Amino acid sequence: MKRSAVAILGVVVVAAAIGLALGLSGGSGGGNPASRGTTPSVPSSSRVQQPGNAKTGTQLGVDIWWRNSRTMDTPAHTARESQNIVRYVVSVLHANAVSLCFPIYTPTLTSDSVFTTSATPSTAEVGTFVRTAEKAHLAVSFRPLLNVGASGYEFRGHMHPANLNTFFASYVNAIRPYLRLAQNSHLATFVYASELWDLSINRATVAAWSSFVSGMKRYYHGSLEYDSSGKPWYTGQVVVPGFSDYADAYFPVAGAGPSTSEQTLYSAWTQLLSPLPASELHRTVLQEVGFAAIPTGYQRPSTVISGHTNVKYLPMEGQWFDMVCNVVRHFHLAGVYFWTIYFNSDPFIHVPQGQMDPTTWVGRPGASAIASCFESLGG
Repeated sequence: MKRSAVAILGVVVVAAAIGLALGLSGGSGGGNPASRGTTPSVPSSSRVQQPGNAKTGTQLGVDIWWRNSRTMDTPAHTARESQNIVRYVVSVLHANAVSLCFPIYTPTLTSDSVFTTSATPSTAEVGTFVRTAEKAHLAVSFRPLLNVGASGYEFRGHMHPANLNTFFASYVNAIRPYLRLAQNSHLATFVYASELWDLSINRATVAAWSSFVSGMKRYYHGSLEYDSSGKPWYTGQVVVPGFSDYADAYFPVAGAGPSTSEQTLYSAWTQLLSPLPASELHRTVLQEVGFAAIPTGYQRPSTVISGHTNVKYLPMEGQWFDMVCNVVRHFHLAGVYFWTIYFNSDPFIHVPQGQMDPTTWVGRPGASAIASCFESLGG
């Protein structure tokens, strides 16, 4: 998941066939579809869709998490990694869209200031990736992610700035160069904020949100999207002006374990989403779908965890992603994005599956599941 500041959502009780309840969870899959080693020049996606336009087809996307390491991010490195990632998402995963996610910062949950740091990629670096992706006919969107505190792991959903208008003005100032780059690059969508739970459901904040959006429109004229998640989204509590159902999807399945069937997971998710109007579902983009390959992954798919992985839990990853794909198909959702490829990790370099952290799917069953999903939805 956006491995910065994601809280584990509460379990939603759903009457499932075997009595399991719905919660946040994650995927499964087959083997790594990528052939390692030298790859050809960047191919083109034959199923390009513009983010934000559900009428043109399903967005089949991947989230790219880009947090800079200044020991690595030279212009040559940026160009090389951009080429490698674009090759991978097009030729291996069969994606038609990427969401470029990068960190912005605020000191505390009550702070009024937002800023970038050396960990935030520059517009020059981001521009290199955009040009590479667009040559391959991938649709690109930007998605700044607010990190709170020194660790970045305080949940942004509980932001309560002392002065909300000052906070939003500072936020616009921090992302202004990226809004301008998106405008100059003719990007269709800019996902400007994610998971600001408490602020997004408080009706007293509507005027401040409106001013916030108006401030961004001075620099970018495409589709500005707020990305919700969990209960605020599927219960219809979001009051952000212009909200059009972009949502992170880590819906847990309570009581589920490694042996739980895909059908049970699917039933839980479909029962959760079935009450939503078809018109709403058809414009819904699952902006972030991830999974933690741990014994409780189906119950807590949003878990942030480092260290090595017990490979016996990797099949859960593929199964989770297969299930999500079937949910997207069943409800005719507008799109789905899988979290994540890390910008500074070449996806074509082989790493033993057990040596990666439990949230990584590159080179694992999850990659095969994503590729199969995109092939079936885009065919």
